[in-house]
Amino acid sequence: VVAETTTRYGDAWRQAELAVPASAGVDAVLAVQVVDGPGVWIAEERFDAVDPSPPTVLLLTSDTHRGDHLGAFGGSGDVATPTLDALADEGSVFTNCFAPTNVTNPSHMALMTGLPLRDTRVTNNATSLSSAANTLAEEFRRAGYRTFAATSVMHLKPSQSGLDQGFDRYDSPDQNRRDGKVAVETLLRWVPEADGAPLFVWLHVYDA
Repeated sequence: VVAETTTRYGDAWRQAELAVPASAGVDAVLAVQVVDGPGVWIAEERFDAVDPSPPTVLLLTSDTHRGDHLGAFGGSGDVATPTLDALADEGSVFTNCFAPTNVTNPSHMALMTGLPLRDTRVTNNATSLSSAANTLAEEFRRAGYRTFAATSVMHLKPSQSGLDQGFDRYDSPDQNRRDGKVAVETLLRWVPEADGAPLFVWLHVYDA
């Protein structure tokens, strides 16, 4: 794979090439700008690649679950979290992350949009997200993913939260809350519908 670009050197234009190993499986673009004559270069590389088998992405939110009650963070001694601890051992752990609020809906809206409460203008569980907001699920769907979500509390239902934006399938209880096992079983029933397409799945549980 060779990327070609034309650089201006004084009043002349000169070709430049950047060789990329074919095994990298990417197209490379090298942009070069000469500033104040020869010798000062500004380069910006961009690598574009399409994964032939995009991964399934699972977003699990454990509502009302304090970070210091995870064994991976020292634990409280009152709760055992062996599965989450094993995941932390094998993956990447972010130790300096904070939710913008301790309220379910606005906190999930910030997670799904990347916007602070100042911009979503939602500070409670009774105000719906604006349809103008761009969500994570909408981005995955544009990328060709099937998008499924199952939540475990009534106030996350579409009519109250607006968080169904971008999801092909979205399910919430009609009253109060439900056991996380029910949400898991709902998602497992839907998975075959993807028919081989990549999946973005949001599982929300409330029984910490």
